[in-house]
Amino acid sequence: MSYFGQIVEWNVIEGLKTGHVIVDEGRNHKSESEIIQFDLVVQLVTIEQAIALITHASAVKDEERHALLLNFRGDQQRRGISQDEFTERFGAYLERPK
Repeated sequence: MSYFGQIVEWNVIEGLKTGHVIVDEGRNHKSESEIIQFDLVVQLVTIEQAIALITHASAVKDEERHALLLNFRGDQQRRGISQDEFTERFGAYLERPK
């Protein structure tokens, strides 16, 4: 989730992360790109703001809202699952690395 330059991300490998968007204007301000800089420590205020926005966003479907809130409200220090567990759960069709 991205809002006002703040980032909250949860993924199955790394778990919950926060960060912010940095705008790189490039040489002579002719082109710009956005870079995401993740925080070394999860910022609870950023997560609380994201939860408030999700809770009140009318365009978010109830199922999606529930899933997002479950991930964002989880143990803030929780990491994702191990690579072996990920492969076992989601990569059954892949050969195991040798």
